[in-house]
Amino acid sequence: MDREEIQVLFQKYIEGSCTEEEILLLEKFLESYQDKGATHQLDMSDTLSGSKDRVWKRLMQQEPASKPKRTYMWPVLKYAAVFLAIAGTTFFFYNSFNSRQEIPQAVNNVLEINVESVLLKTETGTQELNEMGRQEIVSVDGKGIAKQSGTRLTYDSDQNLGRLVMNEIIVPHGKTFRVELSDGSKVFLNAGSNLKFPVQFMPGRKREVYLYGEAYFEVAQDSKRPFIVNTDQVGVSVLGTSFVVNAYNEVPTHVVLVEGSVELSSEDRDMSPVKIVPGQKAVADIDSFSISEVNTDDYIGWMNGQLFFNNEDFESISRKIERKYNVQIENRFEALNATRYRGRFDDETIIDLMDTFKESANFDYSIENNRIVILKPN
Repeated sequence: MDREEIQVLFQKYIEGSCTEEEILLLEKFLESYQDKGATHQLDMSDTLSGSKDRVWKRLMQQEPASKPKRTYMWPVLKYAAVFLAIAGTTFFFYNSFNSRQEIPQAVNNVLEINVESVLLKTETGTQELNEMGRQEIVSVDGKGIAKQSGTRLTYDSDQNLGRLVMNEIIVPHGKTFRVELSDGSKVFLNAGSNLKFPVQFMPGRKREVYLYGEAYFEVAQDSKRPFIVNTDQVGVSVLGTSFVVNAYNEVPTHVVLVEGSVELSSEDRDMSPVKIVPGQKAVADIDSFSISEVNTDDYIGWMNGQLFFNNEDFESISRKIERKYNVQIENRFEALNATRYRGRFDDETIIDLMDTFKESANFDYSIENNRIVILKPN
C-alpha cells in the first residue's frame, strides 16, 4: 500500500467505517512496517488534523479482551500504540507484543499506599474527616456550624456568628472532597488541594476564598456580593457560574469556564484583567493571560475519577499520577520526561496505568511501598 492508501484506511478506522478485511490490512501494514520492535514514524498530521479529540475519545474506550481493566492509548488489535505530538507533528508509535523482547516484570507488584485523611482546621483545632464518617462541626462556643456526611461537608446557612471566622480544608493525595459553603456555593476539591474560606460570609462584603491546587466551583448567585477565588498568581471574580481553577505550584494557574462569566486579574503582575466565556481556558503567563477554546469535559473528568491528559509531557503527567494515586515517582529514564501523550484512564489501578505506559514507551519499573522507580531500558 502506498502512503495515500494507508491514510485513507486510517481515516476510515477513525470514523468507524473499516471492514474486517480493511482492519486486517492495517494489521499487516503494521507487521510489515515493524523492524524488530524499533520505533517508526508515520506522518499522519494531514489525515488527523481537526479530529484528534474525537479520535482519542473514541479509540481510548476500546480495550483488549484479554485485559479488561486496561485502557490503551490507541489499541489496534494486538498492538499497543500511542500518538506523540512532538514539534507540531503527529507520530504513530507502536511495538508488537509478540515480537519484542520480554521485559522483566516489576518487582513487588502490590503498592502499599498510605492514604492520609482529609483535615479540617477550625478555631477549635484540627480534626480528621474520615470518608465514612458523620459528624457535626462546632464553633468555640459550642454552636453547630457544619455537618459532615462521608466526603461532603455542608456549612449552615442560618448561622449568625457576627465576626469573620476562617476554616481550611486540606485534601491529601489520593482523595477528593466536596464542600458546600454557607452561601450555597459548592466546591469540589481535587487531590492535593487546600481551600481556606469563611464559616459565614459577612453581609455587605465580597465572598472571598483562597485556593491552592485544583477545584471545581458552582457559585451561588448574589449580585451584591461578588465571589472571588484567590490563588498565588491570580484572582477569579464571579457573580454566579461554574468553573475549574488549577493552581498547583508546578504549572501556570489556569481557569476553565463551564457556565456563566468570570474575570481574571493579578495584583502581583502587570497584567490587564480578562474575561472569558464558557468553553474557554485562560492561563496566567508571565505578563499576560492567554485564552484558548477547550472541551470543558476534559477538565472536569477528575471529578468522576478520570485521569486525562492532552498533549502533555510525561513529567507533567507523572505529577497528576502522584496526586491521584498518592504515590511518588522517580524517573531514571530522562528521555521519557519530554515525551508527549494524549490519553484517558478511568478506574484503572496504578499497576494497570504503569503497565500501559511501560508497553507504550518500552521501559521497566520497580515499586516499593508507595514509591515507583522508572528504569531506563537496557
